[in-house]
Amino acid sequence: MNRLLYLAKQGREIAKNINDHIRELPDGVYKTTITSIELKTRKDGTSQYFMIGLVVQTEGFQGYKIPVILSLREESLKNTIYQIEDLLHVLGLELDDASYENFETLNKVLRERLTANPLRRYEVEARLTKTPNSIRVEFLRNLAKKS
Repeated sequence: MNRLLYLAKQGREIAKNINDHIRELPDGVYKTTITSIELKTRKDGTSQYFMIGLVVQTEGFQGYKIPVILSLREESLKNTIYQIEDLLHVLGLELDDASYENFETLNKVLRERLTANPLRRYEVEARLTKTPNSIRVEFLRNLAKKS
């Protein structure tokens, strides 16, 4: 497959993953709740990624879902781990060294800490910035822990 076709197919995949709600959300800062974290494999089987599910709580945009996709490809791995550590820092959480044994272990620990208890949902203020090819989400601060 030539490079141009490869990039076009990647662009199509990205466009499919950005739902219409995301397209309607203007860039800005939103109150969100972390609802899920999943370790997924790309359809072509070439790599894995974490998908963190956020739901907007800000009035006027309540219920909009924001998928945060963190690639585990070698060229993106450093940035992905920094983003995970940033989210944990914002939430006041820290993982032990054993949590980083492999992607499956990290996924299990993140799910247990962030989403396993439906009575404890983490709320985080997040800045959403859209580009033609991606959605950038920056975690700003922990708003509250529902207990």
